[in-house]
Amino acid sequence: MNSIEPFIIEFKTKKGNQYVYDVTTNCIYPSSEITIEILKNFKNMNKTELFKLLIKKYPESKIKSTYSKIVNWVKFDQAFFPVNELKIRPMLPETEFYKKLANCSHIILVPTNQCNLRCKYCAFSGEYEINRVHNDETMNFRIAKKSIDYFISLLKSNKRTSVKKRGAIGFYGGEPLIKFSLIKQCMEYVKTIGCEDIIFWNITTNGTLLTKEKVKYFMKFENIKIGISLDGPESEHDRHRVFRNGGGTFKSIMKNLKMINSLNPEFYKKHIHFQPLLPRLNNPYHLLEFLSSELLVSQNAISAQIGDITLGAKTFYNKLTEDKKELFYYRYDRLFKKHIDMLIKGDVESREMQILLALTSNVLAQMNMRPFRLLKSLYFSTGTCIPGTRKIYVAPSGTFHICERVTENHPIGDCFNGIDYKKCNWIYEEYIKNVTKNCHGCPYIHFCSLCFSTADDGQSFNTGEYCNERKTLKAKLSDYYSILEENPDAFEMIGSSDNNKMD
Repeated sequence: MNSIEPFIIEFKTKKGNQYVYDVTTNCIYPSSEITIEILKNFKNMNKTELFKLLIKKYPESKIKSTYSKIVNWVKFDQAFFPVNELKIRPMLPETEFYKKLANCSHIILVPTNQCNLRCKYCAFSGEYEINRVHNDETMNFRIAKKSIDYFISLLKSNKRTSVKKRGAIGFYGGEPLIKFSLIKQCMEYVKTIGCEDIIFWNITTNGTLLTKEKVKYFMKFENIKIGISLDGPESEHDRHRVFRNGGGTFKSIMKNLKMINSLNPEFYKKHIHFQPLLPRLNNPYHLLEFLSSELLVSQNAISAQIGDITLGAKTFYNKLTEDKKELFYYRYDRLFKKHIDMLIKGDVESREMQILLALTSNVLAQMNMRPFRLLKSLYFSTGTCIPGTRKIYVAPSGTFHICERVTENHPIGDCFNGIDYKKCNWIYEEYIKNVTKNCHGCPYIHFCSLCFSTADDGQSFNTGEYCNERKTLKAKLSDYYSILEENPDAFEMIGSSDNNKMD
């Protein structure tokens, strides 16, 4: 008979206190050597056998109190041992899929594949063998209108169960502002059909083509966010983000930011946000200082991305020497430790803390916001979505794709026929077959960020080295609880979890 092991991760804090993270409930429990020994034998011995084993090492009173506590956790929380056999969830049946599809909240239109820049790390630069490259393909209004109509039909569907009745229409590229006329047509069209109150607008731009004419038009819309790619001070930003002639773009962007701010400071602060990418060649401290102190960016929201664009076999980042990679991770690790120190000290309101939160602590934030959630017998083993049900990415041709981070090698429909269940089913099953073959019994399932974009190899999906990189969760659990031991209110600014049992 096979022994039954608890579904847990053991870890210690900096103070040496022991805890277990329970995968079955998504809770963290206080632990000790005797706790672990009882848990590992709990389902394999009866009470008499277990006490007989433990009495040689521990006082009887300690055995009884610890055993009683574990019995209560197992009985009332259903902790440590899944009730049913766990299986990775297959694709939804077609009828259930279309119900789920009605909750899609975001469509991204690509007005053009053209770009006026040639950023060295860009996913479309030719450095990534599985991705398309910059080209002259553009979207016409017929395709844009069909795509918008399809998305609005989902928002208004009687199958929609999401409490969010609004959706977002985004413009991506290429550089979308090259086709400002199309963007304007789309925004005016939504107004003419009386749907402006249920739509948020998102524009992702490199910032070099923002003019007074365009900005004044965007100012007419309350529900709009303009995300500008800005990688730090001039020396860092211009290292990779360059015009076609190789010249840096920093000065051009800053000039446009000053123009927008002078036109309408309130609009600038509320509707302009920054999306820095932190390449492994750049110094994260320079980015932190710039975003904290530069007057034109220090008051605006940011969302950051670190490192690789894709898992493709040939990438911009493969060219880095091991020395440069090690230097980046050394600096990044120091930045993470700085963030931990600030959390412990309770310095949660500063601009520096907001930036550190964006740059370093997605996993810590995820841990802190985790819900009490019993693991179901059918579960999603990674962080992936079901294609089409969260987001739809529309290429200039009108072809639908999973999202802007996944290559265009896996279409899921088009604007004329909508989402194709058979294509989504094939993609999902291909992902499950190739990516999750080693996922059974993995304790990292609640925090796994592996998805279609990180597993995309151009033809199918695979994990590459991604799983190995993500097996740092034990250390992150230690960091997270070490912070809470020093300052229980450290994560107040991002909400809290009720699943931390400190005693």
